[in-house]
Amino acid sequence: MEQQLWRETEEKLTTPTTTVSGGERTSDSLSLQTLSSIHSLIINPSTSHLTISSILKTLTYILSLPHNHRHHHHIFTLLSSLSLHHPTFSASLSAPLTSLATSLLSDPSSSARLAAAALSLLISISAVDSLDEGLLISLCFRPCISVRVWFLNNALKFPIRPNLLLPVMLGFTQDPYPCVRKAALEGLVSVCDSGIVVEDSAIVEGCYARGIKLLLDQHDYVRLAALRVVSEWGCMLAASKKEEEEKRDCSDGVFLQICSMVRDMNVGVRVEAFTALGKFAYVSEDILLQTLYKKVKTVKEKQSLALSCSKSHENHAAVAAGVFIHGVEDEYSEVQRAACISLRVLRDISGGFAVEAVNILSYVLNDDSVVARLEALKTIHHMAMSECVMMQEAHVDMLLGTLVDRSSQIRSRAFDLLGSVKLPSLKVSKITVESLFRSLDIYPKSEAEIFRTLFNIGHNHGEYAVSIIKERYHEIEPSNDEKSGCYSPRIAGLLVLAISASLKHEKHFCQIPSRIFSYAAAYFGRIAYALGDVLDIDSLLAYLSFCGESHFKVQSDIRTRPDVLRAAKGQQEAPMHVLSSMQLVLATVKRLWQLVKCGCTNEVLKALRSCKESLVAIRAGSFAYAGSLAFAFQYIYVVKLLTRVWGHYEVSRNRQLYQTGDLDLLLGKLDKAVLALRYRFVGLNEDVELLIMELLLLNYLLQLSSSHMHCKTWQKLSTMVTSVCHLRNAKSIEFSDFVNHLAELASNGSFSLNSTGDRIQLKKLRNLFMLKDLVLTEGIRHINAELVVLGFDTVSPLRFISGLPVSIPLDVTLYNVTNEHKLWLKIALDDKVTEFVFLDVEEYGGLEKASRQFKFGVPCYRTPKAAAFTLRISMGMECVSEDLHLVRGHGGPKHALTYISPEIEVYFVNMNADHLLIC
Repeated sequence: MEQQLWRETEEKLTTPTTTVSGGERTSDSLSLQTLSSIHSLIINPSTSHLTISSILKTLTYILSLPHNHRHHHHIFTLLSSLSLHHPTFSASLSAPLTSLATSLLSDPSSSARLAAAALSLLISISAVDSLDEGLLISLCFRPCISVRVWFLNNALKFPIRPNLLLPVMLGFTQDPYPCVRKAALEGLVSVCDSGIVVEDSAIVEGCYARGIKLLLDQHDYVRLAALRVVSEWGCMLAASKKEEEEKRDCSDGVFLQICSMVRDMNVGVRVEAFTALGKFAYVSEDILLQTLYKKVKTVKEKQSLALSCSKSHENHAAVAAGVFIHGVEDEYSEVQRAACISLRVLRDISGGFAVEAVNILSYVLNDDSVVARLEALKTIHHMAMSECVMMQEAHVDMLLGTLVDRSSQIRSRAFDLLGSVKLPSLKVSKITVESLFRSLDIYPKSEAEIFRTLFNIGHNHGEYAVSIIKERYHEIEPSNDEKSGCYSPRIAGLLVLAISASLKHEKHFCQIPSRIFSYAAAYFGRIAYALGDVLDIDSLLAYLSFCGESHFKVQSDIRTRPDVLRAAKGQQEAPMHVLSSMQLVLATVKRLWQLVKCGCTNEVLKALRSCKESLVAIRAGSFAYAGSLAFAFQYIYVVKLLTRVWGHYEVSRNRQLYQTGDLDLLLGKLDKAVLALRYRFVGLNEDVELLIMELLLLNYLLQLSSSHMHCKTWQKLSTMVTSVCHLRNAKSIEFSDFVNHLAELASNGSFSLNSTGDRIQLKKLRNLFMLKDLVLTEGIRHINAELVVLGFDTVSPLRFISGLPVSIPLDVTLYNVTNEHKLWLKIALDDKVTEFVFLDVEEYGGLEKASRQFKFGVPCYRTPKAAAFTLRISMGMECVSEDLHLVRGHGGPKHALTYISPEIEVYFVNMNADHLLIC
């Protein structure tokens, strides 16, 4: 196909439509269709080298024909594509193109655009070294303006000596066409950027002077290019001076020349002027300071060439007066940004300049432009980090306003700044901390950034942090009847401040009450998320655990501070402090119960959420304590449900907000959660089991307090009270007032099925209940299971035939299940159709290990007449200690079930689905 296309194309090329004297081929044979065919062959990667070689010979032959320039531009385009897609043929192009370009340059009557196209192609294949520089420069003097501009923009790519090229560029800076003047000025800038050394001082001075002259050009883009020439060649002029004083004077003169352009009407010129100001390595301090004041001060007169080239700078101080004030107050954010960046660079030249610059930048923080505020914060941050300026109280006051800025970028930069600067006094530190808390109230999603800022403040200002903690300690440990601010994010922030101060110095550690560290464990999830990139989480957990435990022990006045790693390295094995950290979290849960009784439902729910987040952070890498952590999670879930249920009973003014259905739903969830706490964990000590029994009693009592009292609930309560009394008498265990009073009422017959109206007695019993301290051990094991359907996914569902049983292939993994446990698979088609399948563990060899995996085919006997249906499967375990008469099934479980696996869904499609859909 390729050869055929080329033969047809070549035939068209070799068969001219018209001829001239001598029988030579004319360009009429190069139609657009022919050119398109050649281009398709060139860009096709499958075209053979032989065909490409033939194309190259044909195109170069056409170029060599005299008086046949009509389609040369198209041929140059084809040759450019050929060199790009087939670089191995570039060398073959060099000789014919060089010959053609030389011919075009030597003939003044030839097309200048055609010569430029030939030179452009030579540049692309790096074959311009053999061209004569005189012929190249002659192209500039052709009448075509676009060719003139093109040559000036590409002059450095040709082998032309600088002492010959620079005078040419200088000459064209006076061209009547502004686009040519701009190209010539940009060419002068390119000479500086290329690193060419110009030894002739007269040329340097001439280029600089020409740039100053064109600063007054009426065209914006010419002034912009001239400004760059003044900046680049001015620096070269200053560097050429031999005496240091002359260099300084010349640098000052160039600086002032650029200052004169910051008030230009064009935005781009102003931006370029401020950008150029930031490139100076030296400027006299009096001139720098004058740029920050609009009032003209006395500036030492400069008598250098840099100033004498312009007649408009008789008053040097007036030129520099208020330059940066104009920049930061400009109406365009691009100019403000450039001015701030230049201030950031010039801070190293003078310490006094940096101090005054911060005063100006502080007012920019109130600007309407987000870009201006952000750049001002960046500049202040750089100056503060370089220790060339000390933040004053007025500066900090302006910064604090940005903490509540609507822009998240502004707030983030302000947080970084406040966390790194030195605060001048305790008063300012207190105001800063309070402002951070106010920002936390308005923007809770910025919690991690605010905590990191507080950590840095405590680390940098330990004495101030300790004073703040002591002053606000009452917020961390509220009284029992206090309902506002309980376990708020502010408390977590104060705890972060205390932790950072204690890590910095040993004396600060001893000054902070150890009880604070026990509270911090409850907020460990939030703290770990915020400080994960600053501290090693495992060592921080050990630190809080150690310091928190010391609160419960008798300590001397001198405490030993453990070490905390600065780098977040992580650990492979579960550290020993995981268990003690869980104890601190559970101790926090216990303290919350008094707030539950006070009606602080929302505050308690938020605190429980923080406790859960702390357990999530503790759980990472703690496989050895997986059972204890699972128990802690379930316990917090039970307390959460109790808190929500308690709100229905205790807050009488809000009772109209709740519906009976909501309460019944919560009570049902609570009943399942307490049963799971009792039956899904083994290895519990006696105290924990007693607490679970009390939770069961409270659960039944709350069900009796609801509007619907059931006989089964009363039977459960009576059975549990009997069991508790028997245990108390057998082991002489001291129970709580709640259990004792409940047992006394039961023994006296005060409770009966006819006493449901005694709500006051039930309320008294509820108020006697209190949570106890939980002591968890490593030996707690969690009973759970995992179910996976084999050969099933959303793309490939299982198949069935209506009316016939189906088998569901399951991969079952059991954890901590023994032969005594009775397991059932629950298969639910809908709310009305449910099947139970007994799983005989002994049939699979029993379970001697902690985990066991096997495959099991679950039968489902009821398949509906439908095109498709979904089954929900879960695994439950019988609660064998429950009353046998409470749950009756027909071939199913005889006791209540607690489910030990998540519910999974299985999707079935009828094998005759198409027929059913048609029917």
